[in-house]
Amino acid sequence: MVKKTKQIKKCLYVDLSNLYGGLCEVLKPGEYIDFASMLPLLDKAFEGIDEIKVYGAYMGYEESSSKKHKLFVKSQNEFFNSAKLVANYFGEGRISRNKQEKGVDMKLGVDIVNDAHLGRFDDYILFSEDADFDYPIKVIKEMGKNFHYCSFATRYSNALAFQSWRKVLFDYDGHYLSNKTEARVPKKLVIKEIYNLVKIVKVS
Repeated sequence: MVKKTKQIKKCLYVDLSNLYGGLCEVLKPGEYIDFASMLPLLDKAFEGIDEIKVYGAYMGYEESSSKKHKLFVKSQNEFFNSAKLVANYFGEGRISRNKQEKGVDMKLGVDIVNDAHLGRFDDYILFSEDADFDYPIKVIKEMGKNFHYCSFATRYSNALAFQSWRKVLFDYDGHYLSNKTEARVPKKLVIKEIYNLVKIVKVS
């Protein structure tokens, strides 16, 4: 009789604020990628995902704000909403009086370490390029957990990629390959062009 192997449970942690900032560098004002359209690509890249946790801080605007800023905020809010619809959990930060995001990185970092400590998952996938996650990643790896890394074309971290087992970069219309500055990248870095594979939404 064949002995069944233990199912590997995987969780994806997405820094939505960081990702949205990256999208704004390649999309037109008021545009965003419907997060649900990215799910099949993520699922295939990491051979299945059991849970998705997303993090972000909703912005607001005043009526006196410029049209460009209003489009930026509206598309950010709708992008967040598109992610919340398919996520298992949303960790909400806040925007301070001086318009700075607060609490998002802390919530994500604490959750990934706490989940690892409780043994909730075997594989931990981070979608961000923020160097603030370097320490939480080291902690979960010391616990014996597998760390994987995903990034967007404009928000790639070579340092995080080198720490990960599986590493995937979603390029958009060749942006990363056209602007690549790293002298050396991990040999197993997978670069996936998603320009024609995702749904672009425009707000008004």
